[in-house]
Amino acid sequence: MSCSISVDDWLVVDFQVDNVDKIYDPMADSESFRFTHRAKMEDLPFSGLGALGDRTAMVSTNCAGPKAHYLVTVVRLSAHVDGDVDKRCKDIEAFTLDFVPKRRRFSAARHDTEKNPLLPRPGVVRPGAAPRR
Repeated sequence: MSCSISVDDWLVVDFQVDNVDKIYDPMADSESFRFTHRAKMEDLPFSGLGALGDRTAMVSTNCAGPKAHYLVTVVRLSAHVDGDVDKRCKDIEAFTLDFVPKRRRFSAARHDTEKNPLLPRPGVVRPGAAPRR
């Protein structure tokens, strides 16, 4: 899943979440291309690995969903976003640490009709929905 937010045709932020079968270490050499001034994210409030750069955060964490064992989340700000680098890094980190647990819960619940109100339930028709044939 990928989502981008643009303002006046300029990319501001890009989110990417992938369900994967192995954990990817954001501090590995193979992931260095994503970052400028990369540092390890210490003391994550959930199990996983994280790294933070001037414009990018990446977190790999376990997932209880039926389709994958791990989630990799990358939050990337555009080079057009200026301002104080330290504040920007704190904001990216705070957003990522808030977003990842919510995405993990969604992944775990998205195939469970009891927990996910967006999935159809047998014999239940949502208001305004055409009956199934």
